[in-house]
Amino acid sequence: MPSTSVKKFNRTKLILLSPLALGIIGSALVYMQEHKVHRSIASIEPYQAHGLMIGKQAAAMTIEIVGPESYPESNTEVVELVGFITQYLSADTPLSYEWSLPAGVELVRGPQADTLANISLGKAQQVSILVKGFSRDAQKLISLKTQITTSNMPLTASAVVVSRPEETMEARVMDLQAQAKAAAEEAKEKDSETK
Repeated sequence: MPSTSVKKFNRTKLILLSPLALGIIGSALVYMQEHKVHRSIASIEPYQAHGLMIGKQAAAMTIEIVGPESYPESNTEVVELVGFITQYLSADTPLSYEWSLPAGVELVRGPQADTLANISLGKAQQVSILVKGFSRDAQKLISLKTQITTSNMPLTASAVVVSRPEETMEARVMDLQAQAKAAAEEAKEKDSETK
């Protein structure tokens, strides 16, 4: 018959290890559920407003840049870039924005910097520019930066679009994930054939 000190020790171990076991089981259940998220390169697909905010949930502004489905091969062709700016917090100053163009890219039409006054909160505002020199010839980045001031505190946001999206790290990661998934499915098929 075990002594009372052994019973207390076993009860203490049980009390301390039960939450740990529940945590491990819960983590395993969450890990086993597969969450499929649609990921794509933002500069390739046409713009669709997202009903669900992904990223910073308390962001003052969000920005998305949309370019053509494919960029031209020649630096002499004109490209339209459209920025969608959504402001979520009221501000003391109008929203200001600025397009940053790299060397070799020239502005053909549209304001490179401007302010947007009386923006409806939560509604995307469209700003666009036409540029020349933004082509597949070389990897170039164009950014759109915004700023508002609330209670004497500047709040900023930015987005970037690239001329060769397939060469970005994000695209490479997506390719590797697709290859890994295809290899796993192929191995699964071979395994089921051998059984």
